[in-house]
Amino acid sequence: MANLTLAPRWASSVLQLGNTAYVDCGTPTVLNNLTSFTLEAWVNVSSLNGFQSVVGNVDNAVGGQYQLFLESGYVYAYVGIAPYLIKSTLPITVNEWHHLASVFDGTTSSLSLYVDGVAVAQSTFSGTLPASGTNMLLGAVMQQSSPIWYLQGQLGRIMIWNSVRDAEDILNDSVQVNNYSAVQNPNLIFYSDFSEMPGVDSSGNNIALNFKNNVQYAFNVPSVVLGADGYVDCGSFPEYSIPGNAPYTIEGWFFPGSSSNGILLSYGLDGAWEYKVSYQNNQVIGQRNSDSISLASAASVLPLSYYHFALSYDSDVKALSLYVNGNLQAIDYFPSPVTAVPNGHVLVGAQYDSNGNIIDNFGGSIQNLRIWNVCLEQSEIVQWMYNDVITDNRLISNFDFTVNPPIDTTDKSTLELDNGAVQQLQTVNVLTTEQIALLGIPQSINAIYLNQNVETPVPPPTDILFASQPKVFTEDHKEESWAQFEDWFGSKNGGPATEGFRQQFDNAYEKARQMFDENANLSRVFTRTDTNGITRIIYHGVKADMLVYEGAIGAESDCTLWWIQFIFALTVGFLQAVGLAPTTGNIATRIYNLLRANQTVMNAMSSMAGKAISATAAIGFVGVIYQQGLMWTIIKFVLTSAGWYALFWILRKVIAIVTGLEAAAILAGFIVWATQLTILSLKYNTACGQLLQSTNVSPSFNS
Repeated sequence: MANLTLAPRWASSVLQLGNTAYVDCGTPTVLNNLTSFTLEAWVNVSSLNGFQSVVGNVDNAVGGQYQLFLESGYVYAYVGIAPYLIKSTLPITVNEWHHLASVFDGTTSSLSLYVDGVAVAQSTFSGTLPASGTNMLLGAVMQQSSPIWYLQGQLGRIMIWNSVRDAEDILNDSVQVNNYSAVQNPNLIFYSDFSEMPGVDSSGNNIALNFKNNVQYAFNVPSVVLGADGYVDCGSFPEYSIPGNAPYTIEGWFFPGSSSNGILLSYGLDGAWEYKVSYQNNQVIGQRNSDSISLASAASVLPLSYYHFALSYDSDVKALSLYVNGNLQAIDYFPSPVTAVPNGHVLVGAQYDSNGNIIDNFGGSIQNLRIWNVCLEQSEIVQWMYNDVITDNRLISNFDFTVNPPIDTTDKSTLELDNGAVQQLQTVNVLTTEQIALLGIPQSINAIYLNQNVETPVPPPTDILFASQPKVFTEDHKEESWAQFEDWFGSKNGGPATEGFRQQFDNAYEKARQMFDENANLSRVFTRTDTNGITRIIYHGVKADMLVYEGAIGAESDCTLWWIQFIFALTVGFLQAVGLAPTTGNIATRIYNLLRANQTVMNAMSSMAGKAISATAAIGFVGVIYQQGLMWTIIKFVLTSAGWYALFWILRKVIAIVTGLEAAAILAGFIVWATQLTILSLKYNTACGQLLQSTNVSPSFNS
């Protein structure tokens, strides 16, 4: 049984299969009698040994309609027409997520196999597809009515379509985070996303999932896993010292292991300390160096579950309070002032002894820790348990271990993982029959509206010029976009792009043109209204419209607003092209200020502006944002909740794109995104021309 009651931010689940576990979906009519089909699956196998079935309705003894399976790591697609099989040229890797897909076109009798969005095999068959198959299974296949070929690993998402998905659809699904609506996708006949418990069929057909032989969910929480001797050195910063009777709050999420006892967070040096929070004998303990007493939680804090703690000091009444999971556990009078410890370090998972050695290692996992310069009320503690702080001037630090490498979002320090501490997914296994699996765990959100601080934009840059741009969707625009991709591909791979890439680019370019033709708002990029004393700006992205700016008319110059829009389109537009549908608004000024403050990013902006803006160039700029450690903060800005596999998966895809592991520049969504940036650049002189003239800069720009 899992001891899991609460879920911290950005947690998610996958289906864990092992030994003889599998899922039986029966023989519903909608999954049979298919003349064409597409199978898609996200798979993470722990072993490449032998045969392992992913999804299919086949009995090996009598045949069936469709199947995806592995043999020694090679991917096979099966269709019920001789010679039945096609195979990948290379095996997949173990302990990594892979997107597998097979597509059968009944009109041409052709079967195609894709691995991670790339076509790896294709063949044409002759004959008639059987009208039906046997039970549709996930993680196994039937042989004479008994399951075999059990999958050893994890399933993330399974989709079955009764239609032919084209190469770009498959590539999009392998790169993007697409959530499909049953109403909008009637050809989607089976759709199970195991990132949220309980796993169900969301296609609208309500196909029952029967979990067999100890199927479990692996509930994953991105955290820093400390191990026996690991700890995190958060460095030394003057604000970490909170001497006297100054108020503060220390709070965060932690996961005690089966034998965890030790320090969760401490501030001190060479045996001297100001404050610390520890976990001892199933209790959370809070201390400050001013008094000889400590606070201990009243309720048992058992191992192998996530908990939230908060230790707050109220300077008005000189009371120290301890909370667990938002509930007050203890409160006491601490009148004496804290003795200052200058130049101390904040350590996560340990403390210093008098000789400067690391002692009292915690040994569990920690997801995040924050230090505030105020005493938070209980209602605020509960609020920030389930929300990420975006900007709040009361924060001293915000140590975020949900991303690799971990960061302090206040940018005060670089976090150093020592002695075996590692950022990874902390997994809790949950049986599908447990109540928490049947009811599900409420997913945390990142509520931007809870951050009430007004963000004032800094002045716009005056030294960036935009080069002449080809008119969008002309032959010049198309060939310049392709030429930049070819240059990038050649530098990355040491040779020219293949004809297949060119064909894929041509198809995507035409699809992008069609998207513009069908949605006039895409060419507007932004819509601005000035009514009732308020300026409102809406961004028309690939995935959704978003409120970008809302403020008093005339509060900001047209040039400042242009830069806010352009940077928003660069960053949030990129995330929409990845497939995310950001759900928070009015955060554009925060993103603008974040990038304006980074000179390396602004230098890259100037470089990008000096040539035609293509998807390749724009992705290169986003790569600089990632290298500067800002992408994670932007993702937190724009998402109220992570998609499947939490932000761990999202960031992995972003990294793959910006580092060139995914050729995303030839996807239609990214071409649309880059075209919108080109359209915006053509409006730069109108918005900022006066500023350029006042600084004696002449724009090299064609309107």
